Amino acid sequence: MGHTFTPPKRLCAFNTYQFDHYDRYVVECFSEPDKAEYRQKHFPEDLQRAFEAGAEMADNIRKESK
Repeated sequence: MGHTFTPPKRLCAFNTYQFDHYDRYVVECFSEPDKAEYRQKHFPEDLQRAFEAGAEMADNIRKESK
């Protein structure tokens, strides 16, 4: 893809939720309270990085279209 277009931007988000409702499943390898704590701390940072990546892509498109 990077040969035809600009190289893709990669964002990583870790320790994400696997289920919408953990109370409906018995999965001992995931701790919903731990995931909730991690999300509360890191999700705003993930959103900011995604916003910045989108802004960078839009700027690149504007520059290329001139």
